[in-house]
Amino acid sequence: ESTATSGRIQELEEQIAALKQQVASLESALEEMKAAKEEIEEERVVSGEFMEEAEKTKQEFNEFKEKTLEQFEELKGNHEEEELKLKDSIEQLEDELQSSTQYQEA
Repeated sequence: ESTATSGRIQELEEQIAALKQQVASLESALEEMKAAKEEIEEERVVSGEFMEEAEKTKQEFNEFKEKTLEQFEELKGNHEEEELKLKDSIEQLEDELQSSTQYQEA
């Protein structure tokens, strides 16, 4: 009976040692999972900040593009206005030249 009890105690001690090993493995795996979770959350924060910055940059670019187009349209309008004034001036000078030429012929 003592040998049976002794054998059973040894068997239980081995099971306890195996369970302790499994617990240590599970704790180690849990720590790795916690570290991975923290990394993922940090990446989410960084990614979120990056996305916010990208959206801000996109918005700034669109505002710049809008202002540039407005300035271009304004300059284009000014150019067309100046072109019309020059054409009028040229026509006036041509008319004056023609009148002058006709006057000299007469």
